[in-house]
Amino acid sequence: MRQLIALIAVFIICFGCNAAEPESKVYEIMFSVKATADQEKQFKNKIVPWASIKNSESDSLRLIDSNLKVISAREATVVIDYPVSKPVNFKITSESGFTKGDLLRRVGQIYRQLYKDEEASSTIKTVPMDKRQGVINRNTTDGKYGIWGHDIDDLDISSATISCTKGKCIIELEIES
Repeated sequence: MRQLIALIAVFIICFGCNAAEPESKVYEIMFSVKATADQEKQFKNKIVPWASIKNSESDSLRLIDSNLKVISAREATVVIDYPVSKPVNFKITSESGFTKGDLLRRVGQIYRQLYKDEEASSTIKTVPMDKRQGVINRNTTDGKYGIWGHDIDDLDISSATISCTKGKCIIELEIES
C-alpha cells in the first residue's frame, strides 16, 4: 500500500511539473485587421493581413483577436530594426501583460516617437513628398536612429515573433512597406 501511495505521489508531482509553463517559448502572432468598406474590393475575404503603424490606434479597433492576451509577462522588449541604421530596443511595461491590441498600439507609439526624435536630432531634414524626384522613398537622415527609405505612412506590421525565457520577452517585428 505504501508503494502505491508513493507511486501516486510521484505521479502527481511529475504531472504538476509538466503542467507548469515552460521556461522558454517562441511563438508568432499575426496583425490582421477587418477590411474597411473601401478595402473590401481588394480583400475578398474582408481581412487585411497587416495593420498600419501610423494608424495603430484606429487599426487596433479592427484588429482580429485584439483582446487576446499574447504576453503574460509584465515587461517586454520591442526590437525595432526597420527602417533604421542600427537595431534599437524599447522596453514596454504593463501590470497585466499584453494583448494583441496593446502591442499594436505600443508599437505605433514607439514608431511615432522614433520618427519625431529622428526629425528633431537630424541635421539632414526629410525631403517633403512633393519635392522628391524619381523614386519617392524617404531620404536617409542622420539623426538618433538613421531612418532611411520609408516614411511612417509607408509602414505596416504583419506579424511579430515573441521569444520568452524565464519571464523576459523579446518582440521582433515583421514590418512591411
